[in-house]
Amino acid sequence: MEQVFGVTTSALEAALGEVIGFRTADDSLQAVSRRLEVLGEFRTRSKIEDDPSFQQLIPYVALTCSGSVLLLERLEKGGEKRLHGKTSIGVGGHVNPEPPGEDPLLIRGLRREVEEEVVIDLDQADPPELLGFIRDRSTDVGSVHFGLACRIEVPERVVIRETENLVGRWIPTGDLTLFSEKMETWSRFLSPTIHAVVHGSLALE
Repeated sequence: MEQVFGVTTSALEAALGEVIGFRTADDSLQAVSRRLEVLGEFRTRSKIEDDPSFQQLIPYVALTCSGSVLLLERLEKGGEKRLHGKTSIGVGGHVNPEPPGEDPLLIRGLRREVEEEVVIDLDQADPPELLGFIRDRSTDVGSVHFGLACRIEVPERVVIRETENLVGRWIPTGDLTLFSEKMETWSRFLSPTIHAVVHGSLALE
């Protein structure tokens, strides 16, 4: 039975304030991850999939390279049936119990998820940068998940590892609007920020 990490909705809102759609973060990924780790706990995934009083925390990572971003399409064999056929710029997923390490749990989970989905050497890439938070209460999926929206700039274009679950291609960030109709809501929220950060029109601390 899969154990996933999350925080009660009331504790999350007390710590970070209300998030509707996308909201820029005002602290580092390390600091936010350590704050949420203290507040959170593992629960059995099957028991909380329809419980909006508990937010499953999802590291949601856009991979960028020289002005382009990795665009994913989720295939029918993927684990989350409610997202099949959708396109996404977010690599990542649930945080499960992880071996001990120097980084906070959420960052260890982020690294594992990225390495599971794409062929990458994270030690050669830039450290993950926290861009903001995502919450979408308009859908069944969104009402029980809370996204930590991040970006990793990679030195060269990576390829998909989970080819049975995902199809990936690199596109210029300026072309993201061409795919918005098929995008999952989190990616629609994040796309303008990714384009702005990549092209230097939005500077984050």
